[in-house]
Amino acid sequence: MVNTNYEALPSSSIKEKKDDHLISKKEKLKKFKHFLILSVLVFLTPLAYKCYKRNQSEDLDLHTINNNKTKFNSISFELDTIITEEDDMDYSDYSDFLTLNTIPQTDNSFTINTILNDKDVIVPDVSDKDTILNLAKIAQNAYVRDPHTGDWQNVTGTDGHEAFGWDDDYIRGHIFKNDLNKLIIISIKGTSSAGLPGTGGEQDTIENDKYNDNLLFSCCCARVTYLWTPVCDCYLDSYTCDEMCLETNIRNNSHYYKSSCQLYRTVTNKYPGYTLWTVGHSLGGSLASILARTYGLVGVAFEAPGELLPSQRLHLPLPNDSNFDYIWHVGNNADPIYMGTCNGASSSCNLAGYAMESKCHTGWEITYDTIKELNWGVDIRKHRIKTVIDKVIDVLDVPEAKFTGNGKGDDACIECYDWEFVRGKPSSTVSLIEPSTTTQRTTSTLTTFLSSSCVGRNFVGWCTSYTTF
Repeated sequence: MVNTNYEALPSSSIKEKKDDHLISKKEKLKKFKHFLILSVLVFLTPLAYKCYKRNQSEDLDLHTINNNKTKFNSISFELDTIITEEDDMDYSDYSDFLTLNTIPQTDNSFTINTILNDKDVIVPDVSDKDTILNLAKIAQNAYVRDPHTGDWQNVTGTDGHEAFGWDDDYIRGHIFKNDLNKLIIISIKGTSSAGLPGTGGEQDTIENDKYNDNLLFSCCCARVTYLWTPVCDCYLDSYTCDEMCLETNIRNNSHYYKSSCQLYRTVTNKYPGYTLWTVGHSLGGSLASILARTYGLVGVAFEAPGELLPSQRLHLPLPNDSNFDYIWHVGNNADPIYMGTCNGASSSCNLAGYAMESKCHTGWEITYDTIKELNWGVDIRKHRIKTVIDKVIDVLDVPEAKFTGNGKGDDACIECYDWEFVRGKPSSTVSLIEPSTTTQRTTSTLTTFLSSSCVGRNFVGWCTSYTTF
């Protein structure tokens, strides 16, 4: 028989069990909420920190002038280039550092390897007027020997600066440092000339400045006519030049380029972990661009002559993708040096002995239309950096940057189109002519004669196809 007698539970006991059950559910719900909140925080914290760092990099002052800010953009890669051939440079005491950049030789000893690293670096916001203005003032300061004197532009907000090169007659300028942004800006002095108004006033570098101008920016060793004294021995015949000889001279004999590379090594050793930018005006701007292209840096040049020609002859990386190029040229269309028109028998450059025959820039161009907006005429005096700062950059809005194409594409800028360049000359020597001397020193002997002209170049500028005649 089944026992149907059940003992009734007290109502208070039932209530206590219900309360315990409700408390248990509340505790579980509370724990679940805590877990959910914790999960969201774990997910959002890195994202918030990344946004904070990005906003911080965009808003921090680089150089504060009259409460204006220099703005940064952030990019997600860093372009490094490594030269794999011996470059005949004095490495001084930095052999340990250079060993880090050693990679195996390739079959082509002139190859430059481009390495794309996934790394955040800061670049200037070149659409911002104050950013361009600050960088232009830093470029102008490279002409001043003693800070805070003469034409020195007070750019505050930095942690200090250092001078370089003022004890000799080679490359000169100043280095600006900002510890907050871990940023170094190398500012390189441009051409000093008594014959060209608007250039620097330093007298003791005039001869070497002129030598480097004529070596880097002429079609063939500044051999304009038979009346000119060439800076190298590569001229063969009427509008015919030895291309291999030119490349050898620029690579081995351009004192300023070698000095700028050595300066880069010195700075990177002294300030490890810092981002490096290069700036400069005129010749200094072109050197800043070439140096930046050599080591994958950010470069901003003001009123600089076209440096595509020496970049090709140095076989530097010239990407045809604008996303991988962070070199900007800032200038105005009334400056004949920037526009590449300061040549010809009656030009100011020609009369002063400068063979400024190059006209093509690399990277990006930011060109102010001062002829239209300021009614300026083309004049060498519009090349002066102080004039450009006071009457152009500080007054006009920043034009849109346009990618040059780096000498590639259907509308590629062509240098020295009326010259024929051949690879070598028969049983002759390549002689390097130093400035201020008539002594020649033989460096190599060419035993073959290739009667051909370069018609195609690869990504790094090395000639890949020729036409014979």
